[in-house]
Amino acid sequence: MDHSSDFGSLLLFRYKWNLSEVPLDRKLDFFETNWPFFVGFGSPCVLASFFFSTYVSYGVMATLFPLFVLTATSSSAQQLIFSERKKWKGIGLGRLPIFCIADKLSRRSFSSVPWILDMMNRALSLATSISAFLINTLTSKARNA
Repeated sequence: MDHSSDFGSLLLFRYKWNLSEVPLDRKLDFFETNWPFFVGFGSPCVLASFFFSTYVSYGVMATLFPLFVLTATSSSAQQLIFSERKKWKGIGLGRLPIFCIADKLSRRSFSSVPWILDMMNRALSLATSISAFLINTLTSKARNA
């Protein structure tokens, strides 16, 4: 249930962040440093699906989700959390690196992309050279015949 409320609220705030064109690294950083807020914000939607039967929870979610999207979109949660954090003076639950493994794997896989692109460019230039050689050879044989 804990992870469901985290990611449910992340989906709710995604609308606001996409409208504001917030970069992915800032979204993830805000989410990982303020995870208690996201657990609390997403809990009502998750509790509705947890306590009711399947069809009733679908109906409750169909009602709550748009309301929570509007709440997330119209909120100033980032400014409020940052102003409250200044009052806490370092007291808090700390960062929860939920996306650490996914971030490392994606960075590692994308770091190999230039190597793959270089290999593909070399293969393409080799194929172009071979086709040009074959065309020249065939045309010269056709002229001589």
